[in-house]
Amino acid sequence: MYLNLDRAEPDRMALIDDHGSQLSYQALQQLMNEPLPLPKRSLVFVLTQNRTTCVSQILRLIHQDHVPLLLSADLDESLLAHLKQTYRPSAYLLPDSLVPASAAVLEESPGYRLIDTGNPPPPLYPQLELLLSTSGSTGSPKLVRFAKGNMEANAANVTQAFGWTHQDRPLASLPINYVMGLNVLLAHLIAGATCLLTDANLMEKEFWNFARDQRATNFTGVPISYEILLRLKPQRLNVPELTTFAQGGGKLSETTYRRMAALAKDSGWRFIPTYGTTETCARCALLPPELASEKILSIGRAIPNVRLSLIDLSGQTITTPDTEGELVVEGNNVSLGYATSQADLLRGDDFKGRYQTGDVAVFDADGFFYIKGRTKRFIKLLGNRIGLDECERILLEECQAKVICIGREDELTILTDSSDGHDELQKTLARKLKLHHRLFRVRQYRELPLSPGGKILYHQLEKEFLE
Repeated sequence: MYLNLDRAEPDRMALIDDHGSQLSYQALQQLMNEPLPLPKRSLVFVLTQNRTTCVSQILRLIHQDHVPLLLSADLDESLLAHLKQTYRPSAYLLPDSLVPASAAVLEESPGYRLIDTGNPPPPLYPQLELLLSTSGSTGSPKLVRFAKGNMEANAANVTQAFGWTHQDRPLASLPINYVMGLNVLLAHLIAGATCLLTDANLMEKEFWNFARDQRATNFTGVPISYEILLRLKPQRLNVPELTTFAQGGGKLSETTYRRMAALAKDSGWRFIPTYGTTETCARCALLPPELASEKILSIGRAIPNVRLSLIDLSGQTITTPDTEGELVVEGNNVSLGYATSQADLLRGDDFKGRYQTGDVAVFDADGFFYIKGRTKRFIKLLGNRIGLDECERILLEECQAKVICIGREDELTILTDSSDGHDELQKTLARKLKLHHRLFRVRQYRELPLSPGGKILYHQLEKEFLE
Protein backbone atom coordinates (compact mmCIF):
# COMPACT_ATOMS: atom_id res chain seq x y z
CA MET A 1 0.00 0.00 0.00
CA TYR A 2 1.11 3.60 -0.60
CA LEU A 3 3.65 4.64 2.07
CA ASN A 4 3.35 1.14 3.58
CA LEU A 5 0.42 2.44 5.63
CA ASP A 6 -0.82 -1.11 6.12
CA ARG A 7 2.27 -1.80 8.26
CA ALA A 8 1.41 0.91 10.80
CA GLU A 9 -0.35 0.21 14.10
CA PRO A 10 -4.04 0.17 13.04
CA ASP A 11 -5.37 2.01 16.09
CA ARG A 12 -2.68 4.70 16.18
CA MET A 13 -3.81 8.11 14.99
CA ALA A 14 -2.30 8.98 11.61
CA LEU A 15 -3.73 12.49 11.31
CA ILE A 16 -5.00 14.99 13.87
CA ASP A 17 -5.89 18.57 12.94
CA ASP A 18 -6.53 21.65 15.03
CA HIS A 19 -10.25 21.58 14.18
CA GLY A 20 -10.78 18.40 16.18
CA SER A 21 -10.75 15.96 13.27
CA GLN A 22 -8.63 12.82 13.48
CA LEU A 23 -8.11 9.61 11.55
CA SER A 24 -6.46 6.36 12.62
CA TYR A 25 -4.22 4.36 10.31
CA GLN A 26 -6.94 1.74 9.96
CA ALA A 27 -9.58 4.34 9.05
CA LEU A 28 -7.16 6.03 6.65
CA GLN A 29 -6.53 2.75 4.82
CA GLN A 30 -10.26 2.07 4.58
CA LEU A 31 -10.88 5.51 3.12
CA MET A 32 -8.05 5.19 0.61
CA ASN A 33 -9.57 1.93 -0.65
CA GLU A 34 -13.06 3.40 -1.16
CA PRO A 35 -13.46 3.87 -4.96
CA LEU A 36 -13.59 7.47 -6.10
CA PRO A 37 -16.38 8.51 -8.52
CA LEU A 38 -13.87 9.52 -11.19
CA PRO A 39 -12.80 8.19 -14.60
CA LYS A 40 -9.48 6.36 -14.61
CA ARG A 41 -6.33 8.49 -14.38
CA SER A 42 -8.16 11.76 -13.77
CA LEU A 43 -6.28 15.03 -13.33
CA VAL A 44 -7.61 16.65 -10.13
CA PHE A 45 -6.88 20.16 -8.83
CA VAL A 46 -6.76 20.10 -5.02
CA LEU A 47 -7.00 23.43 -3.17
CA THR A 48 -5.23 22.47 0.01
CA GLN A 49 -5.64 23.23 3.68
CA ASN A 50 -3.80 21.53 6.52
CA ARG A 51 -6.82 19.45 7.44
CA THR A 52 -7.31 15.74 8.00
CA THR A 53 -9.84 15.51 5.18
CA CYS A 54 -7.59 17.21 2.65
CA VAL A 55 -4.55 15.05 3.40
CA SER A 56 -6.51 11.80 3.42
CA GLN A 57 -8.20 12.62 0.11
CA ILE A 58 -4.86 13.45 -1.53
CA LEU A 59 -3.53 10.06 -0.41
CA ARG A 60 -6.71 8.44 -1.71
CA LEU A 61 -6.29 10.06 -5.13
CA ILE A 62 -2.67 8.90 -5.42
CA HIS A 63 -3.46 5.40 -4.14
CA GLN A 64 -6.18 5.03 -6.80
CA ASP A 65 -3.87 6.14 -9.62
CA HIS A 66 -5.29 9.61 -10.19
CA VAL A 67 -2.97 12.61 -10.56
CA PRO A 68 -3.52 15.52 -8.16
CA LEU A 69 -2.12 19.02 -8.62
CA LEU A 70 -1.75 20.55 -5.16
CA LEU A 71 -2.50 24.28 -4.96
CA SER A 72 -3.06 26.71 -2.12
CA ALA A 73 -6.67 27.33 -1.13
CA ASP A 74 -5.66 31.01 -1.01
CA LEU A 75 -4.41 31.03 -4.59
CA ASP A 76 -5.15 34.18 -6.56
CA GLU A 77 -8.32 33.69 -8.63
CA SER A 78 -6.77 34.90 -11.88
CA LEU A 79 -3.84 32.48 -11.54
CA LEU A 80 -6.20 29.62 -10.73
CA ALA A 81 -8.28 30.48 -13.80
CA HIS A 82 -5.11 30.46 -15.93
CA LEU A 83 -4.13 27.04 -14.56
CA LYS A 84 -7.63 25.68 -15.22
CA GLN A 85 -7.50 26.94 -18.79
CA THR A 86 -3.99 25.54 -19.32
CA TYR A 87 -4.44 22.05 -17.86
CA ARG A 88 -8.25 21.44 -18.03
CA PRO A 89 -8.62 19.11 -15.03
CA SER A 90 -11.39 16.53 -14.80
CA ALA A 91 -12.26 17.43 -11.21
CA TYR A 92 -11.60 19.81 -8.34
CA LEU A 93 -11.31 18.92 -4.67
CA LEU A 94 -12.39 22.11 -2.91
CA PRO A 95 -12.99 23.33 0.63
CA ASP A 96 -16.71 23.84 1.22
CA SER A 97 -16.25 27.61 1.36
CA LEU A 98 -14.93 27.69 -2.23
CA VAL A 99 -17.57 25.49 -3.86
CA PRO A 100 -19.80 27.42 -6.32
CA ALA A 101 -23.55 27.06 -5.82
CA SER A 102 -23.92 25.60 -9.32
CA ALA A 103 -21.13 23.01 -8.90
CA ALA A 104 -21.68 19.40 -9.97
CA VAL A 105 -20.78 17.67 -6.70
CA LEU A 106 -19.52 14.11 -7.13
CA GLU A 107 -18.81 13.38 -3.47
CA GLU A 108 -18.88 15.15 -0.11
CA SER A 109 -16.48 14.66 2.78
CA PRO A 110 -16.06 16.67 6.00
CA GLY A 111 -15.13 20.19 4.90
CA TYR A 112 -14.43 19.25 1.26
CA ARG A 113 -16.31 18.39 -1.92
CA LEU A 114 -15.23 16.68 -5.12
CA ILE A 115 -16.47 18.65 -8.14
CA ASP A 116 -16.91 17.46 -11.74
CA THR A 117 -15.59 19.88 -14.37
CA GLY A 118 -16.97 18.07 -17.40
CA ASN A 119 -13.48 17.74 -18.88
CA PRO A 120 -12.35 14.24 -19.90
CA PRO A 121 -9.11 12.92 -18.37
CA PRO A 122 -6.15 14.23 -20.41
CA PRO A 123 -3.51 11.89 -21.85
CA LEU A 124 -1.01 11.29 -19.04
CA TYR A 125 2.43 9.70 -18.89
CA PRO A 126 1.83 6.25 -17.32
CA GLN A 127 4.33 6.86 -14.50
CA LEU A 128 3.06 10.36 -13.63
CA GLU A 129 1.84 10.47 -10.01
CA LEU A 130 1.71 14.06 -8.75
CA LEU A 131 2.09 17.71 -9.78
CA LEU A 132 3.34 20.66 -7.74
CA SER A 133 4.05 24.28 -8.58
CA THR A 134 7.72 25.12 -9.01
CA SER A 135 9.31 26.90 -6.08
CA GLY A 136 8.84 30.63 -6.53
CA SER A 137 6.77 30.34 -9.72
CA THR A 138 3.39 31.27 -8.27
CA GLY A 139 2.81 33.59 -11.21
CA SER A 140 3.18 30.99 -13.97
CA PRO A 141 1.69 27.63 -14.94
CA LYS A 142 5.08 25.89 -14.67
CA LEU A 143 4.70 22.65 -12.72
CA VAL A 144 7.03 19.89 -11.54
CA ARG A 145 6.05 16.37 -12.63
CA PHE A 146 6.69 13.55 -10.15
CA ALA A 147 6.94 9.88 -11.05
CA LYS A 148 5.36 7.05 -9.14
CA GLY A 149 7.73 6.27 -6.31
CA ASN A 150 9.54 9.65 -6.22
CA MET A 151 7.79 11.04 -3.16
CA GLU A 152 7.54 7.66 -1.45
CA ALA A 153 11.25 6.94 -1.93
CA ASN A 154 12.31 10.31 -0.60
CA ALA A 155 9.96 9.98 2.37
CA ALA A 156 11.74 6.72 3.24
CA ASN A 157 15.15 8.38 2.74
CA VAL A 158 14.22 11.28 5.03
CA THR A 159 12.76 8.97 7.67
CA GLN A 160 16.00 7.00 7.75
CA ALA A 161 18.13 10.16 7.89
CA PHE A 162 16.19 11.73 10.76
CA GLY A 163 15.49 8.48 12.57
CA TRP A 164 11.72 9.08 12.71
CA THR A 165 9.64 6.39 14.44
CA HIS A 166 5.98 5.72 15.21
CA GLN A 167 6.45 7.62 18.46
CA ASP A 168 7.04 10.96 16.72
CA ARG A 169 4.35 13.64 16.63
CA PRO A 170 5.38 16.28 14.05
CA LEU A 171 3.85 19.73 13.82
CA ALA A 172 2.77 19.78 10.17
CA SER A 173 2.34 23.53 9.82
CA LEU A 174 3.93 24.22 6.43
CA PRO A 175 1.43 24.33 3.53
CA ILE A 176 0.96 20.87 2.03
CA ASN A 177 0.99 22.26 -1.51
CA TYR A 178 4.59 23.25 -0.71
CA VAL A 179 7.02 20.39 -1.29
CA MET A 180 8.61 20.49 2.17
CA GLY A 181 5.22 20.63 3.88
CA LEU A 182 4.18 17.54 1.93
CA ASN A 183 7.48 15.82 2.68
CA VAL A 184 7.04 16.37 6.43
CA LEU A 185 3.74 14.49 6.23
CA LEU A 186 4.87 11.63 3.99
CA ALA A 187 8.12 11.01 5.89
CA HIS A 188 6.22 10.66 9.15
CA LEU A 189 3.34 8.62 7.75
CA ILE A 190 5.79 6.09 6.31
CA ALA A 191 7.21 5.82 9.85
CA GLY A 192 3.76 5.20 11.32
CA ALA A 193 3.84 8.46 13.31
CA THR A 194 0.99 10.83 14.25
CA CYS A 195 0.91 14.02 12.14
CA LEU A 196 -0.45 17.16 13.81
CA LEU A 197 -1.99 19.41 11.16
CA THR A 198 -2.48 23.14 11.57
CA ASP A 199 -2.87 26.24 9.42
CA ALA A 200 -2.36 28.48 12.44
CA ASN A 201 0.42 31.06 12.43
CA LEU A 202 3.44 30.76 14.72
CA MET A 203 2.49 34.12 16.21
CA GLU A 204 -0.92 32.83 17.32
CA LYS A 205 -1.56 31.31 20.75
CA GLU A 206 -3.66 28.63 19.09
CA PHE A 207 -0.57 27.26 17.35
CA TRP A 208 1.32 26.69 20.59
CA ASN A 209 -1.75 25.52 22.51
CA PHE A 210 -2.28 22.87 19.84
CA ALA A 211 1.41 21.87 19.95
CA ARG A 212 1.29 21.61 23.75
CA ASP A 213 -2.04 19.77 23.96
CA GLN A 214 -1.00 17.25 21.29
CA ARG A 215 2.51 16.74 22.72
CA ALA A 216 4.33 17.73 19.52
CA THR A 217 7.86 16.32 19.30
CA ASN A 218 9.30 18.06 16.22
CA PHE A 219 8.91 21.18 14.11
CA THR A 220 10.00 21.97 10.56
CA GLY A 221 10.34 25.58 9.45
CA VAL A 222 11.68 27.86 6.74
CA PRO A 223 14.01 30.82 7.45
CA ILE A 224 11.20 33.25 8.31
CA SER A 225 9.81 30.63 10.75
CA TYR A 226 13.06 30.67 12.69
CA GLU A 227 13.26 34.45 12.81
CA ILE A 228 9.77 34.45 14.36
CA LEU A 229 10.58 31.51 16.63
CA LEU A 230 13.62 33.21 18.11
CA ARG A 231 11.62 36.38 18.77
CA LEU A 232 9.09 34.25 20.66
CA LYS A 233 11.85 32.58 22.72
CA PRO A 234 10.90 28.90 22.20
CA GLN A 235 12.32 27.86 25.59
CA ARG A 236 9.45 29.82 27.17
CA LEU A 237 6.64 28.37 25.07
CA ASN A 238 6.09 25.43 27.42
CA VAL A 239 6.00 22.60 24.87
CA PRO A 240 8.25 20.20 26.80
CA GLU A 241 8.27 17.34 24.29
CA LEU A 242 9.18 19.58 21.34
CA THR A 243 12.89 18.83 21.09
CA THR A 244 13.71 18.56 17.36
CA PHE A 245 13.82 21.60 15.09
CA ALA A 246 14.43 21.02 11.37
CA GLN A 247 15.12 23.84 8.94
CA GLY A 248 14.98 24.07 5.17
CA GLY A 249 13.39 26.09 2.38
CA GLY A 250 16.29 28.51 2.00
CA LYS A 251 19.41 29.75 3.69
CA LEU A 252 19.27 31.15 7.21
CA SER A 253 21.15 34.33 8.00
CA GLU A 254 24.34 33.58 9.90
CA THR A 255 23.01 35.42 12.96
CA THR A 256 19.79 33.38 13.05
CA TYR A 257 21.70 30.15 12.44
CA ARG A 258 24.17 30.77 15.26
CA ARG A 259 21.43 31.79 17.70
CA MET A 260 19.36 28.70 16.95
CA ALA A 261 22.35 26.35 17.10
CA ALA A 262 23.43 27.81 20.46
CA LEU A 263 19.91 27.67 21.87
CA ALA A 264 19.51 24.04 20.81
CA LYS A 265 22.85 23.10 22.35
CA ASP A 266 22.02 24.83 25.65
CA SER A 267 18.51 23.32 25.76
CA GLY A 268 19.42 19.76 24.78
CA TRP A 269 17.42 19.98 21.54
CA ARG A 270 18.26 18.79 18.03
CA PHE A 271 18.67 21.58 15.47
CA ILE A 272 18.91 20.03 12.00
CA PRO A 273 19.56 22.20 8.93
CA THR A 274 18.54 20.57 5.64
CA TYR A 275 18.63 21.28 1.93
CA GLY A 276 16.39 20.33 -0.96
CA THR A 277 14.43 21.54 -3.96
CA THR A 278 10.94 21.02 -5.33
CA GLU A 279 12.45 19.02 -8.20
CA THR A 280 14.09 16.57 -5.76
CA CYS A 281 11.06 16.00 -3.48
CA ALA A 282 12.34 18.42 -0.79
CA ARG A 283 15.06 17.29 1.63
CA CYS A 284 18.10 15.58 0.08
CA ALA A 285 20.86 16.78 2.43
CA LEU A 286 21.07 17.07 6.20
CA LEU A 287 23.56 18.30 8.79
CA PRO A 288 23.75 16.04 11.87
CA PRO A 289 22.58 18.06 14.90
CA GLU A 290 25.76 17.41 16.86
CA LEU A 291 27.68 19.37 14.19
CA ALA A 292 25.34 22.38 13.99
CA SER A 293 27.62 24.55 16.15
CA GLU A 294 30.76 23.42 14.32
CA LYS A 295 29.75 23.43 10.64
CA ILE A 296 28.14 26.88 10.61
CA LEU A 297 25.68 27.33 7.70
CA SER A 298 26.47 23.91 6.23
CA ILE A 299 23.65 21.93 4.62
CA GLY A 300 25.50 18.76 5.61
CA ARG A 301 25.86 15.72 3.40
CA ALA A 302 23.51 13.67 1.24
CA ILE A 303 20.80 11.64 2.96
CA PRO A 304 20.62 7.87 2.24
CA ASN A 305 20.12 6.88 -1.42
CA VAL A 306 20.97 10.38 -2.68
CA ARG A 307 24.25 11.56 -4.25
CA LEU A 308 25.49 15.16 -4.19
CA SER A 309 28.30 16.49 -6.38
CA LEU A 310 29.60 19.75 -7.83
CA ILE A 311 30.33 20.52 -11.47
CA ASP A 312 32.29 23.38 -13.02
CA LEU A 313 31.24 25.56 -15.96
CA SER A 314 32.36 22.87 -18.43
CA GLY A 315 30.30 20.20 -16.67
CA GLN A 316 33.28 18.41 -15.13
CA THR A 317 32.98 17.02 -11.61
CA ILE A 318 34.84 19.04 -8.97
CA THR A 319 36.97 16.97 -6.59
CA THR A 320 38.91 19.73 -4.79
CA PRO A 321 37.50 21.07 -1.49
CA ASP A 322 36.53 24.74 -1.21
CA THR A 323 36.04 25.06 -4.98
CA GLU A 324 32.78 26.62 -6.13
CA GLY A 325 30.57 24.73 -8.54
CA GLU A 326 26.95 23.98 -9.34
CA LEU A 327 25.31 21.47 -6.99
CA VAL A 328 23.97 18.34 -8.68
CA VAL A 329 21.53 15.88 -7.07
CA GLU A 330 21.17 12.27 -8.20
CA GLY A 331 18.86 9.59 -6.85
CA ASN A 332 15.40 8.04 -6.80
CA ASN A 333 14.06 11.31 -5.42
CA VAL A 334 14.66 13.26 -8.66
CA SER A 335 11.42 14.14 -10.44
CA LEU A 336 10.57 13.66 -14.12
CA GLY A 337 10.84 17.28 -15.23
CA TYR A 338 8.56 20.25 -15.85
CA ALA A 339 5.21 20.94 -17.48
CA THR A 340 3.93 24.23 -18.87
CA SER A 341 1.00 22.84 -20.87
CA GLN A 342 -1.42 19.92 -20.80
CA ALA A 343 0.55 18.26 -23.60
CA ASP A 344 3.60 18.17 -21.31
CA LEU A 345 1.75 15.78 -18.99
CA LEU A 346 2.56 13.07 -21.55
CA ARG A 347 6.29 13.77 -21.36
CA GLY A 348 8.53 11.05 -19.97
CA ASP A 349 11.57 11.28 -17.74
CA ASP A 350 13.50 14.38 -18.77
CA PHE A 351 15.80 14.56 -15.74
CA LYS A 352 16.67 10.83 -15.75
CA GLY A 353 17.58 10.78 -12.08
CA ARG A 354 19.94 13.77 -12.24
CA TYR A 355 19.07 17.38 -11.42
CA GLN A 356 21.32 20.44 -11.73
CA THR A 357 20.02 22.67 -8.97
CA GLY A 358 21.31 26.07 -10.07
CA ASP A 359 22.79 26.50 -6.59
CA VAL A 360 26.46 27.41 -6.27
CA ALA A 361 28.12 25.45 -3.47
CA VAL A 362 31.42 24.22 -2.07
CA PHE A 363 32.33 21.22 0.07
CA ASP A 364 34.95 21.27 2.80
CA ALA A 365 37.72 18.78 3.54
CA ASP A 366 35.23 16.63 5.50
CA GLY A 367 32.76 16.48 2.61
CA PHE A 368 30.18 18.86 4.08
CA PHE A 369 28.43 21.15 1.60
CA TYR A 370 27.79 24.90 1.89
CA ILE A 371 25.48 26.91 -0.38
CA LYS A 372 27.09 30.11 -1.66
CA GLY A 373 24.42 31.49 -3.98
CA ARG A 374 22.54 30.89 -7.22
CA THR A 375 24.07 30.50 -10.66
CA LYS A 376 21.49 33.01 -11.87
CA ARG A 377 22.31 35.38 -9.01
CA PHE A 378 25.37 36.69 -10.81
CA ILE A 379 25.69 39.72 -13.06
CA LYS A 380 28.55 41.43 -14.89
CA LEU A 381 29.64 44.98 -14.06
CA LEU A 382 32.18 46.30 -16.56
CA GLY A 383 33.15 42.70 -17.31
CA ASN A 384 33.49 41.71 -13.65
CA ARG A 385 31.39 38.73 -12.51
CA ILE A 386 29.56 39.85 -9.37
CA GLY A 387 27.67 37.56 -6.98
CA LEU A 388 24.50 39.27 -5.74
CA ASP A 389 24.30 37.09 -2.63
CA GLU A 390 27.87 38.07 -1.77
CA CYS A 391 26.95 41.76 -2.15
CA GLU A 392 24.13 41.28 0.35
CA ARG A 393 26.56 39.65 2.78
CA ILE A 394 29.06 42.51 2.41
CA LEU A 395 26.46 45.16 3.20
CA LEU A 396 25.17 43.17 6.16
CA GLU A 397 28.69 42.97 7.60
CA GLU A 398 29.84 46.49 6.73
CA CYS A 399 26.65 48.50 7.25
CA GLN A 400 24.55 46.14 9.41
CA ALA A 401 21.92 46.53 6.69
CA LYS A 402 19.71 43.67 5.57
CA VAL A 403 19.25 44.39 1.88
CA ILE A 404 18.26 42.62 -1.33
CA CYS A 405 20.48 42.95 -4.39
CA ILE A 406 19.18 42.52 -7.93
CA GLY A 407 20.67 43.56 -11.24
CA ARG A 408 21.48 43.14 -14.89
CA GLU A 409 24.45 43.91 -17.13
CA ASP A 410 26.32 46.97 -15.78
CA GLU A 411 23.60 47.85 -13.26
CA LEU A 412 23.24 46.67 -9.66
CA THR A 413 20.24 47.74 -7.57
CA ILE A 414 20.32 47.62 -3.78
CA LEU A 415 16.84 47.30 -2.26
CA THR A 416 16.27 48.38 1.34
CA ASP A 417 13.21 48.91 3.51
CA SER A 418 14.76 52.08 4.95
CA SER A 419 14.63 55.63 3.60
CA ASP A 420 17.98 56.41 5.25
CA GLY A 421 21.58 55.43 4.58
CA HIS A 422 21.32 55.08 0.81
CA ASP A 423 24.60 56.89 0.12
CA GLU A 424 26.45 54.71 2.61
CA LEU A 425 25.17 51.51 0.98
CA GLN A 426 26.12 52.70 -2.49
CA LYS A 427 29.60 53.91 -1.56
CA THR A 428 30.39 50.91 0.67
CA LEU A 429 29.65 48.39 -2.05
CA ALA A 430 31.55 50.44 -4.63
CA ARG A 431 34.54 50.59 -2.32
CA LYS A 432 34.52 46.88 -1.49
CA LEU A 433 34.13 45.84 -5.13
CA LYS A 434 36.53 48.53 -6.36
CA LEU A 435 34.03 49.81 -8.91
CA HIS A 436 32.57 53.26 -9.59
CA HIS A 437 29.64 54.13 -7.32
CA ARG A 438 27.49 55.15 -10.31
CA LEU A 439 27.16 51.46 -11.22
CA PHE A 440 25.05 51.05 -8.10
CA ARG A 441 21.70 52.53 -7.20
CA VAL A 442 19.60 52.20 -4.06
CA ARG A 443 15.81 51.90 -4.01
CA GLN A 444 13.34 51.48 -1.17
CA TYR A 445 10.78 48.65 -1.20
CA ARG A 446 7.55 48.54 0.76
CA GLU A 447 7.04 44.80 1.07
CA LEU A 448 9.03 41.77 -0.08
CA PRO A 449 7.15 39.31 -2.32
CA LEU A 450 7.56 35.83 -0.82
CA SER A 451 6.73 32.30 -1.96
CA PRO A 452 4.63 29.99 0.28
CA GLY A 453 7.94 28.65 1.62
CA GLY A 454 9.18 32.10 2.55
CA LYS A 455 11.65 32.49 -0.33
CA ILE A 456 12.09 35.90 -1.93
CA LEU A 457 10.47 36.09 -5.37
CA TYR A 458 13.33 37.83 -7.14
CA HIS A 459 11.58 37.85 -10.51
CA GLN A 460 8.81 40.04 -9.09
CA LEU A 461 11.36 42.47 -7.66
CA GLU A 462 13.18 42.54 -10.99
CA LYS A 463 9.93 43.29 -12.80
CA GLU A 464 9.18 46.17 -10.43
CA PHE A 465 12.62 47.75 -10.12
CA LEU A 466 14.54 46.82 -13.29
CA GLU A 467 11.98 47.03 -16.08
